[in-house]
Amino acid sequence: MQFSKTLSVFSFISTALATTVSYDIQYNNSTGSLAVTACSDGPNGLMTRFKWKTYSDVPNFPYIGGVEAIEGWNSKNCSTCWAVTYGDRTIYILGIDHTARGLNINFEAMNDLTKDNALILGRIEANAQPAPGLHYCGL
Repeated sequence: MQFSKTLSVFSFISTALATTVSYDIQYNNSTGSLAVTACSDGPNGLMTRFKWKTYSDVPNFPYIGGVEAIEGWNSKNCSTCWAVTYGDRTIYILGIDHTARGLNINFEAMNDLTKDNALILGRIEANAQPAPGLHYCGL
């Protein structure tokens, strides 16, 4: 009986971490302005906190994207770092914007995650959780 409870907890945990991951080529533009993201300015904004102006100013570019946990402009979850795992691959994404579901990331990052299959797959189910430290995202 104890084994089935343990198995049930592990099943719940892995299900709870599953989320949708897609890509958006707007995040590929190294000169793209952070001013158009949910994490632009305000006390929690990337332009305010780090003085970054473009996507390429972000230390771990191109590993950037929109994250569902970023509720909107000036979210306290701006600049959170996410470990995203698909199969045997894990990448770390810095949240710079809001997305309605899961994560919406740079095409190159999605290609890295899917072993160059981003274009074919388009959207995947992957596991995502906060990274163990911001240094995983270059902060």
